[in-house]
Amino acid sequence: MAAPADVVVRRAEPSDAAALQALMAMPIAQSMTMQVPFPSVGEWQARLDDPPEGFRLLVACDAGPDGQVVGSLGIGVATRPRRRHVASLGMAVHDDWAGRGIGTRLMEAAMDMVDNWLQVTRVELTVFTDNEPALAL
Repeated sequence: MAAPADVVVRRAEPSDAAALQALMAMPIAQSMTMQVPFPSVGEWQARLDDPPEGFRLLVACDAGPDGQVVGSLGIGVATRPRRRHVASLGMAVHDDWAGRGIGTRLMEAAMDMVDNWLQVTRVELTVFTDNEPALAL
């Protein structure tokens, strides 16, 4: 499936905290991620204000006037010397935008980043066995 033209992928900003909290509170998005339920906006704000070493967060936004965050993908590059070539990924898509190519667009942006900018040669993604969309992606 081609990714939609009406979506823009960019790096997450501290001002995205409330939107990311709302995204992760969506029933399907929450159940299909490794996130702990019910994160507060404050937790997201802290994560965005002071991200862990080696962590980058991308967001997919509706290209319309409101710029709603419709998906996110975290890239965690390992910091231990023998694993610095490894990145782990975590992704969520807004329940109302599922099946519309958001995951594809985020994955394309992440692969470009790890292949061309982060010196990563191995990417790891842990997926629940019942998460059919993630397995298909």
